[in-house]
Amino acid sequence: MVVKTLFKLGEMMITLNESIGITFEYTLAFHCAPTLAKEKTANLMSLNHIKFKAVKDIITVYNHHFSSEGLAMKILCECSQRTLVFIYHKELLMDYLYIPEIKTYLETAGYDLDIMDLEAILVRLSKRMMKHQQLKKEYPHEIGLFLNYPLEDVTGFIKNSGQNYMLCGYWKVYANLENTKQRFRRYDSLRHHLCEQIKNGHRVLDNMKQELFVCVEF
Repeated sequence: MVVKTLFKLGEMMITLNESIGITFEYTLAFHCAPTLAKEKTANLMSLNHIKFKAVKDIITVYNHHFSSEGLAMKILCECSQRTLVFIYHKELLMDYLYIPEIKTYLETAGYDLDIMDLEAILVRLSKRMMKHQQLKKEYPHEIGLFLNYPLEDVTGFIKNSGQNYMLCGYWKVYANLENTKQRFRRYDSLRHHLCEQIKNGHRVLDNMKQELFVCVEF
């Protein structure tokens, strides 16, 4: 078995099994490049416990490095096989959630943004995610707003029960098709570029000042 040391913080050593041909950094780049580039409020990663056995330790280390860039990771829910990790840019997320129509929608789901700080908001989201998981229901629809989906697409998804969409990409699109296509192309470019950088030996933690994205063309 081939094992690579990814990083060390104090006396804590985090290692990842590379025998399956994937590292945590590549997974992070593949799923979260738009957020790492500060082009999107947040992304999700679903991490298999067999591949990534030290998820909580990894999150601790990355949060230590991410904090100076306004980024953070948080476990939203987990089961016996997988952990769902939320990677977000704090300022961008709060700005988006406080857009009047987004804020109004969230209030209908029990989020009082006038008195809740971001941590409390995410705790409520996590509890709702876990409850829906336990009931074997779809995740609560507001997760789309936390992931920077347009409100029209979230409400369109609800109204159409996930059908009759114009395009299925990073999410299902029900409005503003051309603008969303452009966003998807930007996300594709960021993903491709950062994954290539990781393959070439760069590391996300060593390049959190936008260096990995300066040459990206859209």
